[in-house]
Amino acid sequence: MHFPTHRFPLLLGGLGHEVCLENTSQAHPSVPGMGSFILHGREKRSQAPETCGRCAMAKEQPPDFSHCGKKEFGISDKMLTFASIHMIRSEMTMIDEYKTIDEHVGEGYYTEKRSKFLAFAHHVRDAEEVRQLLDGYRKKYYDARHVCYAYMLGAGRAEFRANDDGEPSSTAGKPILGQINSRELTDVLVVVVRYYGGVNLGTGGLISAYREAAASALDDARVILRQVEEVVSYSFVYPLMNDVMRIVKEMDARIVSQTYDNTCEIRLAIRLSDAEKLRLRLEKLSFE
Repeated sequence: MHFPTHRFPLLLGGLGHEVCLENTSQAHPSVPGMGSFILHGREKRSQAPETCGRCAMAKEQPPDFSHCGKKEFGISDKMLTFASIHMIRSEMTMIDEYKTIDEHVGEGYYTEKRSKFLAFAHHVRDAEEVRQLLDGYRKKYYDARHVCYAYMLGAGRAEFRANDDGEPSSTAGKPILGQINSRELTDVLVVVVRYYGGVNLGTGGLISAYREAAASALDDARVILRQVEEVVSYSFVYPLMNDVMRIVKEMDARIVSQTYDNTCEIRLAIRLSDAEKLRLRLEKLSFE
């Protein structure tokens, strides 16, 4: 199981450090339910370069970052208070749900000094779908001065783009993207079409206009919560069928595919944070 890297302030032995916590996917007895972790840190008072070192378990004494910008060590229950462990657990919670909008196209409108801004918010699945929608808007509104947009893709919100389409840099795409970010949405495309009204709005006016137009479209959209799923495959003998189906029902897993023969195989989609538990329960059946 892989946990993402997190960076946040943490008190180690009374010293304030900016740290980076990474899971090494190895069991660690000091913190039940968690693996061994690599803790990278830089003392806030230090401007040491990003060099790396390696030390043993920290034990009673907190690490000294004054000579090195980065250190690696396992977490010890002697150096972390219960509150710190609780904070780490909450920070390391697996991201398995995200906010997006449904298939309803949100529509918005804004006008400023005779310029008209038509805004549209779409649920999208990938960059190819974004491209097709943009092509459609450019053809439909061929007489508009600008067709600006921004999108965000993926549960991790790692793929995004903002486009000003000829407007001054960062006056259109960036404020549109800002509205997507402020709502913590993903798998979303917002397009704002501008019909020029003959009066220049200036940098501040453009930023405000595109922000308000995007906001009005997103306000008209319907926000939904979706889960990140993992597919678990399991092979078993037919006599175990009832037990397998019982676990599927109890854990609310979704059957993706199934085959029945001398050896049966089933593929189940389940919420990411529950995938390991499902896998362990199924594997346990083979030993009962």
